[in-house]
Formats: sequence, C-alpha cells, structure tokens
Amino acid sequence: MSILAKLEKTLEGLVEGVFRRGFRGSVQPVEIGRRLVREMEENRRISISRTYVPNIYQVCLHPGDKENLDALASTLQNELADYLQQAAKRGSYFFVRPPQITFLADENLEQGSMVIHSSFCEEEDSGTGPIPQGKDGLPVENEGGEEATTVFRRGQGVLLIVEGPDKGKQLPLDEDVVTMGRGHDNNLVLNDISVSRNHARLERLDGGSFQLVDLDSLNGTYYQKTRIRQSEIKPGDQFRLGTTVIELRAR
Repeated sequence: MSILAKLEKTLEGLVEGVFRRGFRGSVQPVEIGRRLVREMEENRRISISRTYVPNIYQVCLHPGDKENLDALASTLQNELADYLQQAAKRGSYFFVRPPQITFLADENLEQGSMVIHSSFCEEEDSGTGPIPQGKDGLPVENEGGEEATTVFRRGQGVLLIVEGPDKGKQLPLDEDVVTMGRGHDNNLVLNDISVSRNHARLERLDGGSFQLVDLDSLNGTYYQKTRIRQSEIKPGDQFRLGTTVIELRAR
C-alpha cells in the first residue's frame, strides 16, 4: 500500500467525523481533505535529509460551492490545516511554514468539481493582505509626523505587482481610469485564475490621489486585509485581487 493510501486510510475516520456532520453542499469538506492530502503527496520535494511538502493550498470551487463553505470558511481552513499537519507527520514530511488553505471561486468550474493549486512559501505572511509602506518599507510621513499625501499627476505613478503569477509586471498610470482583471480588455491584464475577468478599477480623483473600486468580483478586492467595495489608496499602499498583490508607487 502506498504512503498516500495509508495516510488516507488512517485519517479517513478523523476527516469524516470532523467535517461531514451537518454540512450541506455538492462539495463536502471531507472530499477537500482527501484531495489536499493527495496534492501534498504528489508535490513533495526530497532534500538531503528531509522530504518537504507544499504549505500554500488554493482550493478553487464553483461559486455556488464556495458560497456553501463561506459560513464555516475560517473553521474549515483551520481544521483542514490541522488535518494536513497530521498527515505530514505520519508520512514524515516537513512544511517550510505551517500550511495555509484558501477557498477561491472559479466561474469556469462545474458545480461539484474542484481544482487545488499548491506551492512552497517561506514568508511568514503569504499574501493574506496588503501591508501599507513607503518606498523604504516604512510608513510615509511628513515633518510633523503625520501621514503625507502624494499627488499623482498623469504618468507619474505606477502599479507594480509584488506577489502572484505576474510578479514584477508594471503598469504606468497614464490614464485617469485603470481597469484590472483577467480579460484582455483591461489596462492591467492578470494571469491569475482567482481574479475575475473584470475585477477592479483605479480612478484618479481630484488632486491626483486614487480610489480603488471592486467590480463585483468573485474573490474580492482587499485593502488593509479587509474586503472593500471602494477605498481611497495612498502611495506605498498595497491591495490584493484574488491572490495577486499590487502596490501603488511613485516614479
């Protein structure tokens, strides 16, 4: 019997006991747990003295299935992370950091199906939210100690992707309205499956500052680790679309 089969057999009772009871939906948490273990096993990396497994897991679901999970999302994410840690311990696997699990909606998936993406990340906070900072990594302040406001004129600012599939990509702020999403009709096209076709836009306000507006995206637009409908953003701020983190910079 393979290690994967042994893990699933040993932990099957635990998973069913923790997740199945009282849950309704076409995708059961117990199925997610089993698929996570399989994903972990299939993407292990053998080092000199240890075998490492991914610690970042993105569970992509049909929007309706994700909605069924939303009420218990935090609890399920914690339970599934504990489940993976037990599975890793039994298989003598190691995580570079504690496992993190995120549920994402994907309108291209059929009801009842799921796709799991895994990766390794040594950073303490792997894209769970933006960290406001200036160019030197510190908050932008003026001489009086208060937060300063930078006025962006057309062509002076730039959007820089600091985390996600398009990391390093830049877009000069040459327009008064900049749209972002997977669709090729956007100013900033993102190759991130967790991003909607038309996800968000950035609007230049009077005085040169910007307002970030969510366009009813499936997985949300986050600023200061909070899901927002719209919010004014400042130079040095970061915001997140799906799993892509973008920073507003002066240039």
